[in-house]
This record gives sequence, structure tokens and C-alpha cells, in this order.
Amino acid sequence: MTEETQIKDLPPVAAAELADMFLVQRSGLMKRISGQQLADLFIATISVGAPEALDAWLELVGQIEDNEDSLSALVSALATKADSAALALKQDIAGLSFGQCRLSLSGGNLVLSRFNGRLLTIDGAHEDIPSAGVSLAAAGLTPSTLYYIYAYMNVGTMTLEASTTAHAADPETGVKIKSGDATRTLVGMARPITGPAFEDSFAKRFVRSWFNRRALSLRGVFGGVRSTASLSWIEINPEIRVEFLIWADEAVDLGLHASTLVSASGVRMGTALTLDGVGISSAWVMETVFDGTGAYPVPLRRSESGLSEGYHFATLAGIVSSGTGSWRDGITAASRAAITGTIHTGGE
Repeated sequence: MTEETQIKDLPPVAAAELADMFLVQRSGLMKRISGQQLADLFIATISVGAPEALDAWLELVGQIEDNEDSLSALVSALATKADSAALALKQDIAGLSFGQCRLSLSGGNLVLSRFNGRLLTIDGAHEDIPSAGVSLAAAGLTPSTLYYIYAYMNVGTMTLEASTTAHAADPETGVKIKSGDATRTLVGMARPITGPAFEDSFAKRFVRSWFNRRALSLRGVFGGVRSTASLSWIEINPEIRVEFLIWADEAVDLGLHASTLVSASGVRMGTALTLDGVGISSAWVMETVFDGTGAYPVPLRRSESGLSEGYHFATLAGIVSSGTGSWRDGITAASRAAITGTIHTGGE
């Protein structure tokens, strides 16, 4: 192989003509290459991550390492390339928003935890969510009140806040914020129970995350036989209620199964799966006319979308034409009258 020529060995005239051009040898061929070309090659090399490509780049750089001016030119070219890349990255990220988190109930407190990443956009900045999460206690909150949960930076520390102020879209970033306050980013909502305390159970879905939602199951059941002699629609017993919080872009599927029985033949009995009250206009109803004293199954289902954001509940209402109507106890708790359902997530 021909002996390699270093930059310092070039004739003075050639070196002046080359300026920031380097004369290097590769595979027996002499070639002029600029510092910018070497910088571009370096960026391409580390992007690919191929060891052989990096070896080739180091070999080329090794041929100019004895010339301080040439090395200075190469370092300058790399710095320029890095500045350009950093600026391009900053411009790309500036238009993004991050919600790599999920709000949940843990140990009695609300906790905002990392999920599929660690960033949350607050007031236009991409903030790092602590690895241990960010917590909020229910102390001082009013039971049966809807609170939106916001994250904000308190002297560099991510903090959660519960507020009754509704959310809105930031006109600059599109991020959901506390209405009128871009320093607060929406991360969820909650509805405290008596205590005050937070609850998230099959019967009370009172903690909802704004980011990275998941489908949630609902279930409420009678504790035993429940009866009525009411000649108008009433809620039979609130213990069967399923209560939940829902975002405006979500939907819910609800179902009821029960076994009914009346006190005498000829009694007409109605069962309704109602939403947010016992009014028959808001219910799905099954009416049974008994010709004896046997039991009759009652299956009901309904699906709802476009509900107002916030609190809702489903319950069982009943009515009889005379006598007494009952929703029977099962052999096991699982066969008792029950309301089940699923909250289906929206687009966020």
C-alpha cells in the first residue's frame, strides 16, 4: 500500500489552496475532503451505529491528527454541525406537547406517575416527572364535589392542585390547562367521598386520569332481596348504584341482570335501568306481567355517549301495579341483581 500522506507533509502552496480541505488516503486512493464533509460523515456514522463505519471515520481523522490547524478546522466544523442539529431539534420539540403520565389512586392519595416516558408539558416547557411520582392528599377537599387535578411547577418542583375551575385548551400550545392559567396543566379529575377521602372502586370510579386512560369496569349489586309496593317509579335501593366520572369524549356501556318475583298472580311489575335518576324518560325498561308466582329474569342493556363531563350514576328503579314486587336474592352473591358496565376511553 502507498505510504499515507499527512497534512503537515503537503507543500506550502497545496496547503494554502486546500484551506480547510484535508488530503487523506482510503483504500489506496488519495482524496481531498473538507472538515464539513468529515463532520457530516461523523454524524452519519453515529446515527447508523455501525462499528466498521466508525473505524473508517477514525482512520480518516487519524491522518490529520498531527496538524493542529486541521484539527481545529475539524472541531469547528463539528461544533457548527452540533449547533445546527441542536437548533433543529429544539425547533422540532417546540411544537410538541407531552403527557407521559397517568393519575391513579395509591395509598389513599392521588399519584401522578410516569407512563411511557417521563415528560409533562407545563406552561410550554417539557418538565421531568419525578421517578417517585407526585402525590396529592384529600385533606381540605369537600366531599361529593368534582375537582379537576392540575400539575404545576412550584419553585422547580412539580406539584398537584385540586380545583373546581374547569379546563380549557391553551391557544398557544393546545395543551389542556386550568382555564385562564397556562401554568397549570390538566392531568385528571376526582370526586372525594366522606372523610374526605379518595375512592376508585367498581362501584365508585371517582379518580380519572386525563392522559393514558384505560377502559374501566363498573359493578353494583344488591345485598339481598329488595322489594317495593310503590305504584310509581322509585329507586329500589342505592346500594346497587354504579357511580362514575366521565370525560366528554367517552362512552359507557351499562347492563342489568335480575330475577323478579311478585306477591300475587296478575301483578304487573316494571324494572328500569336508569341514568342519573329514576325518571322513566331517562330509563330503559322491562315490564313483566305475572300469571303465577314464579320468578322471571330481567336482562337490560344500554349504551351512552355524549354525556356531560363529570359525575353520573346508574341505578335500578321499580314499580308495581299492586301487591309487592321483589328482586330476588341468588344462591350466591354473584347471582343477585346487579348493574355492570364499562367506561370506554376517548381520544386522549
